[in-house]
Amino acid sequence: GGSCAAPGPRLRLAMPARARPLWRARCLPCLRRALGLPVALLGLGALVVLPVLILWSILPVLPNLLPLLGALLVLLWPPVLSKIFKLVVEHLYSLPLGKIHVWLHGRCSIEPYHSRFVDLRVEVKTASGGLAAVHLIPLLADNYAYLVVDTESPAPHPACIIDPCDAHAVWDALPALRRVHYEGRELDLQAILTTHKHWDHQGGNADLPVLMPGIRRIYGGVEDCVLGCTDFVSHGDAINVGNLAWTVMALPGHTRGSVAYCLQGAEGRHCLMTGDALFCGGQCGAPFEQCQGEDQRNLLTILRESGPKTLLFPGHEYTARCLEVAYQGLLSRMEETPGMAPGGVLALAAAYYASLHRRAHVSASERLPTVPISLEEERRLCSLMWEPLVRSAEQLLVALVAREAAGESERMEDHLDEVSCVSSAGSAARESHQNVGVPVPIVLPHDRTPCASPIVAFYRRDFDRICADLESGRLSGAAAATELRIAHRRLAEELSSEPGEPSERKQHEMPSKAELSRILRVLAIPPQVSIGRESADLDALRVQPERLLANLRVLCGDERVAKAAEVLRAGGSAGDSEAGVSLAQLAEWIAGLRGASRDESSGVPAPSSSLCSVGSYLARLCRSLLNCLLCCWLWRWLRDCCTYRRRHVPVEELLARPSHDILACPLCACAGHVRRPPPVPNGGGSEGGGDAPLGVFFSAASAPSL
Repeated sequence: GGSCAAPGPRLRLAMPARARPLWRARCLPCLRRALGLPVALLGLGALVVLPVLILWSILPVLPNLLPLLGALLVLLWPPVLSKIFKLVVEHLYSLPLGKIHVWLHGRCSIEPYHSRFVDLRVEVKTASGGLAAVHLIPLLADNYAYLVVDTESPAPHPACIIDPCDAHAVWDALPALRRVHYEGRELDLQAILTTHKHWDHQGGNADLPVLMPGIRRIYGGVEDCVLGCTDFVSHGDAINVGNLAWTVMALPGHTRGSVAYCLQGAEGRHCLMTGDALFCGGQCGAPFEQCQGEDQRNLLTILRESGPKTLLFPGHEYTARCLEVAYQGLLSRMEETPGMAPGGVLALAAAYYASLHRRAHVSASERLPTVPISLEEERRLCSLMWEPLVRSAEQLLVALVAREAAGESERMEDHLDEVSCVSSAGSAARESHQNVGVPVPIVLPHDRTPCASPIVAFYRRDFDRICADLESGRLSGAAAATELRIAHRRLAEELSSEPGEPSERKQHEMPSKAELSRILRVLAIPPQVSIGRESADLDALRVQPERLLANLRVLCGDERVAKAAEVLRAGGSAGDSEAGVSLAQLAEWIAGLRGASRDESSGVPAPSSSLCSVGSYLARLCRSLLNCLLCCWLWRWLRDCCTYRRRHVPVEELLARPSHDILACPLCACAGHVRRPPPVPNGGGSEGGGDAPLGVFFSAASAPSL
């Protein structure tokens, strides 16, 4: 089962001990906790009451003070709001009052899950030689819970879950996961691992054991009062769930008792559940509870205890926004150091674009998760976050080397003086040599074209394929050059919206008569005639249809304009080709009006003014009824909020096949997914998978990449 290893002698450097012998060390934190709660409540009330009081007091002179109030709001409101938000999160979010967040999201959310997850899983080779599966369960607005299953053990497979903030959403997701990946076999959920005490991570600790009585243990940090915790863990503790071996890492920063759980994998490929201590994309959770300055030590702890091959599983879907911040910071660094290598900027830009692509779907069930990524790629992409830690180590090394060489300072100073004299003489000689004559001109030859993009990029999949063909000898010479050019041109092609099919061109709406007149002024009127605002009325100006066709060929090509030319020449009322046709007649003919309204051309009389007035009255009446319906809907929504009950998500809704094929997409394929049918363990029964989609998951040997 899930039992915590017996505590033994260990170092407690990463987390302070709970028992403090000095009363002064306990007095100030207790006083701060006692005063922080009422201050947070006052701040929360000030957010609601103060703006109303201010507006009520200055209502008579409000029009005259709007510019001043706007300027003060822009300058003062963000820092004030940030301070109040930190106080509320630190002192109120871990209390039962914080459960309102989970309750409101279940009431107000349109879709039950924010990402695609049913057919995805991560395969991990454990330290014991078996295989484990990590399932991402999207919860709330951007949270992730992780279901880790020991697939080597016979059914029911032992499993544990990390940070299940919404118990009912987890309960609804389990049948779909069992049907897709385990052919309906049961899972023995034994333990809950909680990273810290905030409600968006511990919200399901009370309800999930009621829904699943097999959960016998709930783990949490020794410094955090985790909801329903049965076993408090510290840095270095071991947790065993079936054949899954977990190690606890203390990462104080977001809260004083934040911990991470590291699933021990084979060959240094571990899985680290960081919660809010570290996100994919190089950001850490906001520091609370006087934990400022802990980030660098937490990064060092992660790097020392896990290694570069470790996969990071954060608690939130923040990759795109974190990469955006890192990219902007890297661009700012480029302004200060123009000689910086472009590889880091290009890699970060590609990762940022790929993360936006994976999240760019209207339906939440189609948005792909951007986790996990390896710790090695995290360091490579977000070098600015790791740079202070590395710089501190280098400064310490410099100080130690300087201390060792202090006894030879005089001899070294003499040597540096000699070197400086020689270098100054050499530089003077070079300057005198350069001053003789005139500079050599640098010319752009007539047969060369300047290029604004000196760097060539490829998709990772094409690059790996071409490298493998070159190494095996299947490609060489002109064939290799052709493949490289084809791979480079693929970046200019649109990504397919459907699996295996090219994306369709965007269908433009039919322009109105006014829009057609504006377009024809640009494309049909010769450049000698002004088409600006102060120009004369151009509707009577006669234009040549051939000029319009010539301009269309320049913009759209001969093939697409051929059909339009046939239509234009076939229209007898388009006017004589030599005399031309007026701009207004051409616009009406293209719109299908032919000098009359659509109703007149079809034999239907145009609507009279009385009919128009009746129509406008009916439109206003319908609008008023719609407002009443919306008002009734609002009252019904408020009534439902008082009698809240989360919507049950049926299995059929979760098993709907997604339209985006991540194995065919060149951007998503670099994540390392493969498609396999669910494994059949020895002695494991099966209920039949039906028409469930095949699971798509990371293989144990591949590393995900952004």
